Amino acid sequence: MVEEIKALKELLDMGAITQEEYDRKKREILDRPSRTTLPTASAAAPTPPQYSQTAQPPQSKSKVAAGLLTIFLGGLGIHKFYLGYTTQGIILLLVTFFGALLLVGPIVTGVISLIEGIIYLTKSDEEFYRLYVLSKKEWF
Repeated sequence: MVEEIKALKELLDMGAITQEEYDRKKREILDRPSRTTLPTASAAAPTPPQYSQTAQPPQSKSKVAAGLLTIFLGGLGIHKFYLGYTTQGIILLLVTFFGALLLVGPIVTGVISLIEGIIYLTKSDEEFYRLYVLSKKEWF
C-alpha cells in the first residue's frame, strides 16, 4: 500500500497525473480492506493501478523537431500537423496564403511561429509532452 502511494506521488510530481487523480487513487488505496492474514496460494495477487497517462514522452513527438518545424516552417502550419492539430495547421496555412495578398499574413504567422517555436524549445521534455501531446494545448 505504501509503495503504491509513493508511486502515485512520483507520478504527481512528474506531472503525469493531476492532483484530483492523485487524491482519488490514494483514497481508493486507503479505502481497501486491510488484510490481516497472509494470502493463500489460491488468492490472486492484487494488480497495480493502471494509469492512462504515462510520464515518458513517446519518441514520435520530439520537442526539438516541433520547435525547429515551428521556427522554419511555422507559417505553413507544419508544426501543427506534426503535433496532430490539423484544424490549427489549416488555419495557419490559410492565413499565410490569403494574408499574402495584403502582405500581412506571412508577417503575422511568422511572428506567431517564432514565439511558439521558442516556447516549445524552452520547455522540458516532460512539460512539452504533458502540455502539447497529452493536454492538446493548441496555441502557445
